[in-house]
Amino acid sequence: MDFSDLSDKSQQLLNRVSRVSNQYNGVGSINRSLVDIGSASKELSETTSSKANAQYDVQIKAINKYQIDPKTMSDNLINLSASSFTTEVQPSFTDVNGYLNSTFEAITMQAIQDVQKMTRKEFRSNMERSTQNEWVVDKKRLEETLGQKMVKVPRAQSSLEQSLLLTSTQHNNQHQQQQLLLSQRGAFASGSNNSSSSSTGMGGLLGYEERTRLSNKMRSYASVIHRYLDQRSKKEEFDLVGELMGAHLSETTQYRQVIEDAWVLISTVKEAAESGQQVISHLIRFLENQFYNTLRSKLPAHSIISTPTEEIISYVSFNIQKPLDTEEYRGCSIWSLIYYSLRAGHPKVAKELSNHLTDRHKSLINSIITFKSNNESCPNDLKIKLGQEYRNIRNETKDYFKIAVFNLLSTSEALNVHSNKLLFPFIQDLIWWRLCFVRDSSKTGASTGNESSYTLSMLQASINETLDQTPFDPFVLVQLRLLSCQFELAIVGLYDGSNGLYTADALHMAIALDQFGMLRLPAPENTIVDGSLSDLYNVRTNTLNLVAMIRRYIKSFASETDTNEALDYYLLIDDTGIRCQCIADLIVTSTRDTKFARHLSEYIDEKEWRAIMEHSALSYESKNNVQAAIEYWLLLEQYPRVLELFNSYFATVFANVSDVQRQLYQFGVQLYRADTIKQKLVLDGHSDRLAYKTFEQLLLLSEFFEHFHLESYQKALDALDSISIIPVRSSDVDQMAHNFRFLSPHIAKNFSVIVQALLDTIARLVQIHYSTLPISQSSFGSSVLPPAQQNVFSSVRLALDELQSRGQTLVDFVAKIDFPQTGNINSNLIKFAVDIKSI
Repeated sequence: MDFSDLSDKSQQLLNRVSRVSNQYNGVGSINRSLVDIGSASKELSETTSSKANAQYDVQIKAINKYQIDPKTMSDNLINLSASSFTTEVQPSFTDVNGYLNSTFEAITMQAIQDVQKMTRKEFRSNMERSTQNEWVVDKKRLEETLGQKMVKVPRAQSSLEQSLLLTSTQHNNQHQQQQLLLSQRGAFASGSNNSSSSSTGMGGLLGYEERTRLSNKMRSYASVIHRYLDQRSKKEEFDLVGELMGAHLSETTQYRQVIEDAWVLISTVKEAAESGQQVISHLIRFLENQFYNTLRSKLPAHSIISTPTEEIISYVSFNIQKPLDTEEYRGCSIWSLIYYSLRAGHPKVAKELSNHLTDRHKSLINSIITFKSNNESCPNDLKIKLGQEYRNIRNETKDYFKIAVFNLLSTSEALNVHSNKLLFPFIQDLIWWRLCFVRDSSKTGASTGNESSYTLSMLQASINETLDQTPFDPFVLVQLRLLSCQFELAIVGLYDGSNGLYTADALHMAIALDQFGMLRLPAPENTIVDGSLSDLYNVRTNTLNLVAMIRRYIKSFASETDTNEALDYYLLIDDTGIRCQCIADLIVTSTRDTKFARHLSEYIDEKEWRAIMEHSALSYESKNNVQAAIEYWLLLEQYPRVLELFNSYFATVFANVSDVQRQLYQFGVQLYRADTIKQKLVLDGHSDRLAYKTFEQLLLLSEFFEHFHLESYQKALDALDSISIIPVRSSDVDQMAHNFRFLSPHIAKNFSVIVQALLDTIARLVQIHYSTLPISQSSFGSSVLPPAQQNVFSSVRLALDELQSRGQTLVDFVAKIDFPQTGNINSNLIKFAVDIKSI
């Protein structure tokens, strides 16, 4: 509501009342006699009775019914005086200002209420429209989610995962787990190598249910991509554009014709790329076919017209107004017939119609149309002559079709066109017009004579300016940018628009264009693989980051599902390095195992397959997933790397009691039993024998610590003795100290923990042996013991002497070696050296 208008209207009302009031000597109190009132009433009665025709019949009936004499009533009113009333007649005061203020307030409040009603109505309308648009987007995503199907996907479990599953389901407490683990380790310690345990990391298949995250349309697209790759590998023909268009339209109910036209336009671009011809000519042909189909659709429904000439004449006669001052043919402007023949892509019809022109123009138009129809360049002298004739006609006639024909054929002025709205009712008409000038400029090169060279970049700038100012349907927008050869901008506009509703469609249009080399892509070194939305299109270089588009699309569904479909999309990437990186990332981020990795060899060569496996293994290493990394190094038969990776990681956990330690131990046992690593490294004379020896020693040390934590101290001691890294007898101290220098760093850095565990083991065994001595031992010597107790005491004494000797040997050995000392190992060793002598 404009309150200034309201104020003006109120002021006009005040002025009007003021003028009326001035007739009664001001706006003061109004004091009139009954005589004046009577005369005024009589005048009012006469006026209203003469003008209120609608009430006349009612008044006559009332007079007749009550026998009223109007003249007598008027006379009585005139004779009324103050004495006729019992009460005194008081003058009445009229507050005009108050009335005006009240009226102004009422008008203002009414205006405010009207504005409120209008605002509420517009708000509801906008909210409903916005809600509906949001619902369309949400509905689309909801349909894609709810339309997902449950599918059975077999998943291969590694032997390590199977053993972990067995451990978690069969054992209820830690002690039972440790007992079972020890029973398994006993087989390793005894060196058994059963044929039934020959697996190196792959177990049986464990089926589970998994959901697909592909909508029906996405699955249709994926099916087309898969069949395309299959046919490409066989070097067979495949209509990629046609199949993708079918997948798009299979789930489309709106804008079907517009979408189909967009795909047909892409097919047109493909034909140009395959034939090596000029793209502009194919785009013009597309627009001409599109217009010709529109022209035919506007003919009478039951028309028997069959030839292009008759169709064009019928269209012009029914739909195009004949200009003034024109040459006619069959009741139509012959120049309009020639123009629309050219617009519909029928130069032969235009040539036929030119035979009906006057002698002045017949030969000239016929000649140049002949060159145009044969797709030949016109001789320069003919074009100059036509250009001169165009300038003459422009000043002679008002027939805009005639002017347009001469302008088009001479390609004189692309921008100076008369009657734009009549000639170009749609933007496609204008694009066709200007593309004709672009085509001619590209054929003739630099402008010559009177020609104005119109370039493709000028057309693109003009279209972009129009698109910035005028909203279009997303797929119409795609058409317009494709028509101006802005393929990358067409794709990113569709991808980025409509709140991401058409991202899948944009990607597959981009794939279709890329397969025929029609997209400008960034160089591999400049490609941002995991780019954001702003990284998809580089305005400076006009390049489209197709890799980032594929990555973003795949991440929307391929986390734990649909990895085969995701693989197909990655196989479309041209650059080998980027393709390997993406496929390796797919392996790492999915939950599939090495079976999926082996499956890749069906699609790629050996070199690329090995690069993907290596990238996957390194990725798993960076995520500290040692088991998975080892499985991929095993696929590559990189056994030194397998051992180094296992040893370096297992060395950090072998002394602990944890699930990770148990898992890695079981995995190591499987590797040991397979014998493959041993044969490659030892029997073949490989230089990494130390790594394999460290591998064995770490497994045995894990057994030592497992027995130690279970308080099976004698078994722990036996397990440690089998490793031969700490001397048992004093005669071996010097040799063992010498060998310690060649001990693996993975064991040496944990030597303090091993020594501490051995100290505690010996001390606990001493306590255990003391506890078995007879109670009377402290009070009398062994010579007075009964024979049975004498035998017990002798055996205990012998065991204690061995432990004392072993403890002293350990102290002497530790004094001769250099190792990282952690915790209180120094003070514990000194205390142990003192205590061992008192046994």
